[in-house]
Amino acid sequence: MSDDRNHIQFPLDDGGWIRITPVGPQTLRIRFNNAGEFAEPPLIRYGILSNPESPASWSTKDTVGQYIFRSGQTFLEVSKVNGRFAWGDGENRERIRTSGGLQITPDGFQIRFGLRESEKFYGFGDAGQPSLQRRGSAVSVQMRVKHSFAPVPFLMSSEGWALLLNTTWDTTFDVGSSNENEMVVTGSQQLLDFYLFHGGNYPELLDHYTDVSGKPALLPVWAYGLTFLTSKPSNEHNVTEAALKFRQLGIPCDLIDIAPDWTEREGDRSDEKRWHPERYPTLASADPRQRRFSFIHTLRKHGFKLSLYLLGCDSDLTAGGEHSSGANADDSWYAHLRKFVDDGISAFVLSRGILSDVEAGRTWSNGMSSDELRNLLPLLLGKQIYDGFRTQTGKRPMLFGPLGYTGIQQFTAIASRDSANGALETTYMLNCCLSGFIHTSTNMPEMFTPEGIHAGFLQAWSRLGRVSVHLHHPAFLVDSMQKLFTKYARLRYSLMPYLYSAAHVAACTGLPIVRPMPLMFQHDPVCDELSQQYMLGDSLLVAVYTNKVYLPEGSWINYWTGEHHEGGTWLTCENLEDVGGPLFVRGGSIIPQLPHMDYIGQLKAERIILHLYPCSRKSGEFTLYEDDGETMCYLDGQIAVTSIFCETDETRTTVRIARRCGTYEGMPFRRHYEFIVHAKTKPVAITSEGRRWAERPRRSMTGAPGNWYYDRLASTVLLYAEESTASDQEIRIDFTWHPQEDTRTPEPSRDSSLSESVKQIHYDEVVVAALELGDLSGAERAIKAWWKAGFNEAAADGDWRLPLLKGSMLMIRLAEKRGWTAHEVFGVNLEALYTIKDMPSSAQGVNLLLQFARQLLQYNPNKQPETPLHPAVREALDIIKREIDGDLSLQRLAGRIGVHPFHLSRLFKQEIGSTFSDYILQQRMNDAKKWIESGKRVYEAAELTGFKDVKYFSRAFRKYWGVPPKTLR
Repeated sequence: MSDDRNHIQFPLDDGGWIRITPVGPQTLRIRFNNAGEFAEPPLIRYGILSNPESPASWSTKDTVGQYIFRSGQTFLEVSKVNGRFAWGDGENRERIRTSGGLQITPDGFQIRFGLRESEKFYGFGDAGQPSLQRRGSAVSVQMRVKHSFAPVPFLMSSEGWALLLNTTWDTTFDVGSSNENEMVVTGSQQLLDFYLFHGGNYPELLDHYTDVSGKPALLPVWAYGLTFLTSKPSNEHNVTEAALKFRQLGIPCDLIDIAPDWTEREGDRSDEKRWHPERYPTLASADPRQRRFSFIHTLRKHGFKLSLYLLGCDSDLTAGGEHSSGANADDSWYAHLRKFVDDGISAFVLSRGILSDVEAGRTWSNGMSSDELRNLLPLLLGKQIYDGFRTQTGKRPMLFGPLGYTGIQQFTAIASRDSANGALETTYMLNCCLSGFIHTSTNMPEMFTPEGIHAGFLQAWSRLGRVSVHLHHPAFLVDSMQKLFTKYARLRYSLMPYLYSAAHVAACTGLPIVRPMPLMFQHDPVCDELSQQYMLGDSLLVAVYTNKVYLPEGSWINYWTGEHHEGGTWLTCENLEDVGGPLFVRGGSIIPQLPHMDYIGQLKAERIILHLYPCSRKSGEFTLYEDDGETMCYLDGQIAVTSIFCETDETRTTVRIARRCGTYEGMPFRRHYEFIVHAKTKPVAITSEGRRWAERPRRSMTGAPGNWYYDRLASTVLLYAEESTASDQEIRIDFTWHPQEDTRTPEPSRDSSLSESVKQIHYDEVVVAALELGDLSGAERAIKAWWKAGFNEAAADGDWRLPLLKGSMLMIRLAEKRGWTAHEVFGVNLEALYTIKDMPSSAQGVNLLLQFARQLLQYNPNKQPETPLHPAVREALDIIKREIDGDLSLQRLAGRIGVHPFHLSRLFKQEIGSTFSDYILQQRMNDAKKWIESGKRVYEAAELTGFKDVKYFSRAFRKYWGVPPKTLR
């Protein structure tokens, strides 16, 4: 036996040589062949798999019939006769045992493992049948068109071990299919080379596996937004139009893929590509001034990045040299792409067409056959482009395509195979996530269904579009579906801090962003086969293409409705008309969000919105990771980390924000936090640093710390905090009085006003509940009881008008919460509030409240004019909405849109039902009323709605609303 620093090697009595390499404390590499010579295979030579510089130290014991190798965390017993072995952890717990000797035959290698009765297996990428649990199946790990696009010869066991074959040849795993108690692994290579890992759970195994196969690369932050693939035929105008439609509709989007017909020669797979001179004349031009003002630079100003679709590669990628750093970017296939990056291209789409290049049976310069190279070629292509782009720009590459194999997570994102069945696509995606791929996505082929939109946006990264379908753009959706699409797109972009932090965790540990249920709930047997739901990060549970969801043990909150549920049970989610599927939040979670944006980077992350879901049974913790979002500096530690904690018991929720640690270029100097605490009951006190905060009305919440507001309808507490750079910050939210901690507790009342106040709060809640349920008779009874209980004494004193205003505002806020204006819902009845001093009796007051309740519950927003279909009117409405305070004359607006003023005026009358000037006045008056009601001064409301003369504004306001703005204010 030879024993040196790097490996242990010895011959077997039955023939053949075995070499054992300690890779890490919990990782082992075993090689076996007949010759005793062990040249490194391609995955090592091309730098895909990595060996440690300082392998773990082992002790060796020679006994009768076997060798025993041991380190601090693992042991291995190997038969001297045939290589049969047992492997386990440092506590002498056996993890795996072979059921026969190692074999090399003329047909290739074979190795057998014994299986335990309840043992489960996960992995193999998208190879095999679409099921999560792999036991009982025979899986062929090979890349084939219409068969498998991202196979991986890797699997994990529920017994705490994992196996990776170090080969690019096709292999087969029979996991208890022929014999339920045995797994047989075979391959056509005359060398058996594999890694063994052990760990306490699946996340640990993925961590060890990606230590060898490569930690996933972090994408540029904008790549986690929405990607849209344009259709054929593509040209400068069509690409620009498709991009700007997103901005016109208010739908966030970051990356536009240019369809594959951008090249001068159709289907060009060579390294001599050029822009098509007719479709892309500015980029094909030799005039540098014309290229400088191309459509790419125009779209950049609107926050868009662009990518090119690459159909394949007809060059010999193996000619670049077999060494760990890969082929040099200057003399590799990537060299011809440099000019396109100089033109402003930020990403590349890789086609599955490269497989047909391999199938051609060509001779490869490194001596490999096509059978050996097929699984390796996508790795070589991805690595060359990744290294070349990184060298050229100093930025993170964004590459994605359908092809993958062991280690592809270092270079490209993966698009799961297309299928007409969204549930099957999801299963393939989850299997890739269980195989080390953290950036796996399904396309949004079912964009025209709520289920497809729901599934497409709630995953690691989102992509939309088909090359062959021109109408696959949200601009062509009917209004209800477009509204739903916009809702999900904005939800995804608001969740960017949450998703990007999960991506950082994935890049460090291999734990995917989309986490299959068995990965997160390994000891819950119900989760073993759940393929239509998954965890998105730590806190969000997503179910797709179904309305049934299994909630594991714990507390869960329906994200859409706020309803609380106990776990350990199945739940059927009904009434999903305005969403595409179930979405739940784990109790105790902290979810950071950002305000609305059209593209990532439009707003600096100076304001973070923290949604807290307190749970007395589970402490909440979230680590917010931030970096510059584009460069590789995060690998050098240029990262900012903020830890946020939430502790809850029966009477109090305590939130603690740790100081931000670390820096990066462009980091916001100051940070403001907006807390939205989801609480079933109203707090009695909020304190920080020994100071009690004041409760304020919502309109008085200016964003400054020191005050709070409780929204009864949403059951949320709203408060603000400013980042402390000196120490951790703690905020306490009490739901029960603690007089010993409150130095300003008011003296007990000498009369019954406190109890009457408590009664009034109760009646408020009853009224709100009845109105929320749509129960008109219940609401009328509650309003009458509310009036009788709280306002009899006030009415006797002639002071009933203030309570009337309070009740009216309660229902006005309910209308506005649903997205309606008070003028739309209550109409002329609002005028009674402007002349309340002339109202003769309290009976008329309560009757007005009853009428408000009827109008609120009977209002039908569908009676509003439908969204105009003509693009000129759509664009005009968008400009009016964004620039209500600007110059909105008919002539100026028509000139900007590019139509004749008379034509625009006629279109307005046809589609809106009113003249252009009447519509402008209506929008400005509605906005002016909102500004006045929110507390703005008259001159401020005039300026915000485009009136230069305050006196003219006041006259117009009075004429429109029947009351001067000062009186309304």
